Amino acid sequence: MAQCRDPEVREFVLNMMRYLYLSGDVTSCQALTKRFIDQWTADSGPDDPSVLAAQRYYGDVLRQLGQFAEAYEYVEATLSDARKVLGERDRVTLALRNGFGADLRARGDFAAALKLDEETRKLHEEVFGPTAPQTLRTISNLAIDYGLNNHYGAARELCQFAYQELSKATIGVSATEVLISWFILAWALRLEGKYAEARDVGEEALDYGRERLGPDHFATLRTAIGLSVAQRLIAPTRKQAMEIARETSDQCIRRFGEGHPDTMAAAISLTNVQRVNGLLDDALALAESTVARYPYVYGPEHPYNYGCLGNLALLHRVADDPVEARRLNEEALAGLDARLTRDHIYSLTVCVNLASDLALLGEPAAARALGEDTMTRLSKVLGRDHPLTLGCAANLVVDLRNDDAAADADSLYGDILSRYEATIGLGHPDAVVAAEGRRLDFDFDPPPI
Repeated sequence: MAQCRDPEVREFVLNMMRYLYLSGDVTSCQALTKRFIDQWTADSGPDDPSVLAAQRYYGDVLRQLGQFAEAYEYVEATLSDARKVLGERDRVTLALRNGFGADLRARGDFAAALKLDEETRKLHEEVFGPTAPQTLRTISNLAIDYGLNNHYGAARELCQFAYQELSKATIGVSATEVLISWFILAWALRLEGKYAEARDVGEEALDYGRERLGPDHFATLRTAIGLSVAQRLIAPTRKQAMEIARETSDQCIRRFGEGHPDTMAAAISLTNVQRVNGLLDDALALAESTVARYPYVYGPEHPYNYGCLGNLALLHRVADDPVEARRLNEEALAGLDARLTRDHIYSLTVCVNLASDLALLGEPAAARALGEDTMTRLSKVLGRDHPLTLGCAANLVVDLRNDDAAADADSLYGDILSRYEATIGLGHPDAVVAAEGRRLDFDFDPPPI
């Protein structure tokens, strides 16, 4: 079949590549795609449309395997060829553009990915229409971009639209694509601080994934990781979060190996769950080994590396090593400031924890100054009612008291409690800690790219 030049036969093979990829059989997809690319290139030349279409799937395979540097170079070259040979509005070129946005995210170029994907969405709408399956895929990716660039409300609106349209489509949409849009919606809700909604959506999505795709499918496993995060953020479901996090981590290791991005994301989720359940030794050991692997997958300067380094810092402080915690947080913050600026949520999360390090090390004025600056920035980026802003403010209350500013502390304390009551409720673990005058900690979970 590889030597057949009949366009219909080649289209059938391309459909098989797509089927294998979406079904989660990435290894078979890689072998099949490589074989046909080699044969078709020999028979028809590197600029043949079938070759370029197959190369699109091969780039998807590289990305799914976590070979991000190779995927970036491969898709960038293929996209350049497709633009010259097929034109900017060809369906293969458009699909390659959509994939290249993920490659930019994998490099940590979140702003560049957002710019590209906004343009890609417009092109898809012009070529296919606003609710065509091809366009909806770009919208799901664009939602990720918005989330990674601090625009949480826009991310939720986009993925809500994509999920609703994909889930009611009768042709041209796979269960994998529906589930991807579904777990992105749960992620966006969680980013907004809507933890209960994120949990409910995540539970429904996980049931769907297990039933339609199976428990070991990559989209089902990503859904499970996201659900464990949402459950961790709600006190009554922290034990459930531990069960799902452990199970998912084990499944990812068996399915992908320890160096795969999904396996590492599952491990980070597990360390965060272990921390809130008091298993500090286990969390610290797993975090150290996982954080050490991140640069080899994403590259040394990727924001995810620094976010996970901040988690390791947090674990060191909770384990009574504030000196090491401060060192790691300062390293993480320097890296995030350089890649994303201080006004990114990843940077500001590290700032909240670094202020706690400073306070524990007997530097209340420095902790207060950092906390005040961070709260101002968070209020602008997320709003005053977001859980991260409220947590930063709650920690600042403690620092104000320690820095002889009791009146300011009392005023801020009352405002915080009223905002907790109006949002996530006074019974939420964050609100309880804030009411008791203790410090809040915040961690990081790396989303799929």
